[in-house]
Amino acid sequence: MNSAKRMVFFDLDHSALSLDAQELLHTAIDHHRSQGDFLVAISRLTQPIPLGMDLAISHYAADDERPACICPGAAKTLAVVEAILGTGADPSQCFVYSEPCSGGRLLTIVGNPRVLPCCPTGVEQARRRGWRCIRAITDGAAGGALGGGGGLAELT
Repeated sequence: MNSAKRMVFFDLDHSALSLDAQELLHTAIDHHRSQGDFLVAISRLTQPIPLGMDLAISHYAADDERPACICPGAAKTLAVVEAILGTGADPSQCFVYSEPCSGGRLLTIVGNPRVLPCCPTGVEQARRRGWRCIRAITDGAAGGALGGGGGLAELT
């Protein structure tokens, strides 16, 4: 991986995300792809991965060094940390897109956590921690959540 590229992790392990939140996720993927970022999908082995991802990591794969009984939240976090360490990326420059109800640990390990709104409790948790929640914008104005346009803005 080119060390100048940012790593952007997309937590795709959300069976309960609304259609709006799924659209936000795809808009974010398109935005970061256009920026030349290194895109990483986090998912279960059986989930389809969006086209254009540079890497896909699964947090349910067990091997000799990592038992299968690790809880999903910890396993997701471990998978992301291993990917960052393996590429030499700067965690402060990395992004994670997730929802705080199941992906809260992921959001703590990078410099640019982005919250997909899942429920009022999750949005409130994100606000208390100072994490940016994203929402769609339709007027083409520059959105703050991505650091430029891209069709997303900070949730107000």
